[in-house]
Amino acid sequence: MSKLPLEIWREICCLACKDDGTTGRSLGLVSQYVRSVSEEYRYYSIAVAGPRQVRGLHEVLKSAPLARVRHLYFVDPRDYVSGLSVVVLPRRTEDIAAINNLLEAVSPTLFSLTIVSHTTRQTFNGDHIALHPLQFPLLTELTLRGCYTVPPTELFAPRLARLHISSEAVNRSLGQSLSKYYSELTHLRISRLMEFISDILGIMEDLTSAMGLRRPPTESQDEWVSTMPTIPRYILIQPGPESWQGSEGRVVLSDPRRRRGMLLPLQLYEWRLKYFTVLPPHVGYGREREAELAKAEWLDRINWGPGCWDILNANKPLSL
Repeated sequence: MSKLPLEIWREICCLACKDDGTTGRSLGLVSQYVRSVSEEYRYYSIAVAGPRQVRGLHEVLKSAPLARVRHLYFVDPRDYVSGLSVVVLPRRTEDIAAINNLLEAVSPTLFSLTIVSHTTRQTFNGDHIALHPLQFPLLTELTLRGCYTVPPTELFAPRLARLHISSEAVNRSLGQSLSKYYSELTHLRISRLMEFISDILGIMEDLTSAMGLRRPPTESQDEWVSTMPTIPRYILIQPGPESWQGSEGRVVLSDPRRRRGMLLPLQLYEWRLKYFTVLPPHVGYGREREAELAKAEWLDRINWGPGCWDILNANKPLSL
C-alpha cells in the first residue's frame, strides 16, 4: 500500500469519506499507515446523534490535530426515541455545553451544517444550542429544523448562501436580519410554514424584499432597480400539513381553527414571482422521518446533488 504515492491516497480518502462518517471510521481501523494517511479526511463529513456521540467526536478530534470537519449533521433524537416530549425530557446543562463545544471546535472549517432539534418555544430559552456566539467563516449552507434561526450578526456566517429553516423560526425581524447580515444569501427555504404565525403575509413581503424579489415600500422603482442583485435569488415556501403522523402511524389532526390556518394566504400563490416558489404541502410525517429526510438531503448536497433544492434543478454545488 505504501508504494502508492501519498497524494493519490489522499485523493482517494477525500472522495471516499463523503458519507455520514462510516467510511472514515472504517479507514481508521485498516492499518496504522492508512489511519495516518486518512486523518485529514476521515471526518470530512460526519453525522452525530445526541450528546453522547457529540462528546465522543469532540474527544476524537482533540487527538487528531490534522482532522478537518467540512460537513456536520446533528440530530437530537430524544423526543422520538424516548417517546417523551422535550417538555418532559429537557436537555441537561452539560449536554448543551457539549454540543456548543463541538460546534465551536469545528466552526473554522465547516462548509455545511444541519441541526435537527425539536426544542419547543416553551423550553427554548433554557434548552437550546447557543448559535449566536459562534462564528463560521466558511459556512455556505445551513439547515435548522426546530425553533432555531440565524443570529442577527454578520460574524456568524458571512458567506452563507443557502438557508433552510422551519416555520418555528419565522418572525417579523427575519427579513431585516437577512438583508442586513447575510448579503451572500441566494437560496432561502421555509418548511412547514403555518399561516397562524402572526402577520405571515407581511413577513413574506419582507423576505421577498430582502432577497431582491420585490420592491420595498420605502424605495422608489428606480432606487430598487439600481440595487437589485446581479445573480438570481430564490425563495421556496412549503405550506404546513393538515394533519401529522403520530406514534405507530396514527394520524393526528390539529383542531379545526389551527387546521384552517395551515393554508397559506391566496396572495402568495397569486404573486407569480419568477424566483418565488410555493412547494407542495408538507405530508405530515413524524419527527423521526423528518430527521431521516434532513440527513438524506444533507448527504445529497455533499455529493453534489440538489438536496432540498431539487425543485429548482439546481446544479451549483457547495464550495467544497
